[in-house]
Amino acid sequence: SESSPAILYLRDVEKLIFRGSNTFSLLQKMINKLSGPIFILGSRVLGGSFHDQVIYFFSQKFDYFNQ
Repeated sequence: SESSPAILYLRDVEKLIFRGSNTFSLLQKMINKLSGPIFILGSRVLGGSFHDQVIYFFSQKFDYFNQ
């Protein structure tokens, strides 16, 4: 049978992958069980001063920008 396309979204993927070898192995096993066309999208959570700089930049450029 044919599988429908799927999107797998991983929030804060760096933290997930580098948490430890057991976590990475589990993630890898779960991904390998998926079949059909899959788009894997990972995000990175920003923090600290870089996050503050991004917020400041967009708030200066766009009047309607809210954090």
